[in-house]
Amino acid sequence: MRLTPQQIRNQTFKKRVFGGYAEEEVEEFLAAVETTVSDLISETENLRGIIENLNLKISHLEQEREEVRKLKEQAKAEAEEILLSAQEQYRELKRQLDDERHRLEDEIEIEISRRKDELYQFELIKNGFKRRLRHVLEEFSAIVDSLEQEQEFRKLRSVIDFAEKDYIPDEPVSIPKLLQNTRYRFVHSIFEKEEEDA
Repeated sequence: MRLTPQQIRNQTFKKRVFGGYAEEEVEEFLAAVETTVSDLISETENLRGIIENLNLKISHLEQEREEVRKLKEQAKAEAEEILLSAQEQYRELKRQLDDERHRLEDEIEIEISRRKDELYQFELIKNGFKRRLRHVLEEFSAIVDSLEQEQEFRKLRSVIDFAEKDYIPDEPVSIPKLLQNTRYRFVHSIFEKEEEDA
């Protein structure tokens, strides 16, 4: 049975006529037991209070741990969602960049092909101009040669006409030599004129 300090204090014992306990010693012992039990009860109550406080703290810590766990799970889920979103954005951006790169490569290929065609056309035009210029120069050279021959013929004709009228040579006249002399005088007269003009 559980005793309280008050029960210990009020406890009485039957007295025997012979061989009984000394009443004063029993009362002193009971007082000491009362004090000890009272102290033990106080300590027990204090310990109960401490245990209740600790239990409350443990409960709070468990609640906080649960909240931290939930926050951790939520943060993990959000991090995974952010990672998935970032990966999706990366894939989309890479796809757009690849599309843009392919588009630019196609445009560059088209531009290169167009430039090659233009260069080929320019080459054809240049070759055509070169042929025409060569032809024009050949025609011009033929015209110059024809004019020179005609001019030489006129000069020779005038020399012959002059010789028939006013000059009778002592020996037969060599036509090539006469032509050469006439050409020499003509070229020499041109150089003299250029020197006078200078």
